[in-house]
Amino acid sequence: SAYQQATQLSYHANTITPHMINYHAFRTLPQGVPAIIIETGFMNLDRDLLTTNGDIPAAGVLNGIQCYLERLQ
Repeated sequence: SAYQQATQLSYHANTITPHMINYHAFRTLPQGVPAIIIETGFMNLDRDLLTTNGDIPAAGVLNGIQCYLERLQ
């Protein structure tokens, strides 16, 4: 993913649960409205990056949004 490339953080696919995919806020939006939950890392594993180098995860979020918007075109 664009975020993973920008931050060099590991992707933890096994931590995505059905509760995350079916998050209650997603059901309150009209169909077709894009929505995301942004989690930038694990505080116990990625604390140093997240607390001392905030520009890196911010760049990763930006890259991910740009990637999404490019796919819409």
